[in-house]
Parts: sequence; structure tokens; C-alpha cells
Amino acid sequence: MRPFFRITKLPKHRQFTYHPKYWDPDKEALEARLRKYRDQDSAASDVELTKSRISSNFRYRRGKVGTNDRVRGNFRLVIILIVIIFLTYLFLDEYAQKIVNWIE
Repeated sequence: MRPFFRITKLPKHRQFTYHPKYWDPDKEALEARLRKYRDQDSAASDVELTKSRISSNFRYRRGKVGTNDRVRGNFRLVIILIVIIFLTYLFLDEYAQKIVNWIE
């Protein structure tokens, strides 16, 4: 069991933070799409082309949906919690004494 208070600190893990200087993700995606369409000479490549197109669409939509919908969802959750707490307060303010009398 780990004690609550330590005299010495444990070392933290090291993180790998490499940021390439010249990397253009749009150009890389364009080159990948062009490479897929250049290799369309067999029936097997048609199947692979379809699979890669579907997976790239899933990846694109998953990344696109993430930011704004999460913020809106969290904001909606906070508003709902505030309304529920307010309604609970009103209910208890009105009926708390009746509930206590009924229990006794």
C-alpha cells in the first residue's frame, strides 16, 4: 500500500515530443489519394480502394465531429444539471415538512 505522504518524489515518465518542421498533412492526404487511384488496374485493387475510401471517410468524420459536439454536449449537460438541482430545491422547499411529518 502506498503511503499518503512521501518524503522523496518519484520520477515522472518521460514523454516523446517530436514535432517535424516541414510536414503538411493536407499534401500527404492528397498524395495518398492519388496513389490509391493510380493503382486501379485489377479487381482486387477495386476492393482495396473501396475499403480504404470507407475507412478514410470514417476517420475524417470522427475527427470532424469531435470538438464542437463535445462542447455543446457538455454545455447541455451542465444546463440540465442546473435545472434538475433547481427543481429539486423547489420540491424540497415545498414538501419537505410534509414528508418529515409523514415519516414520523
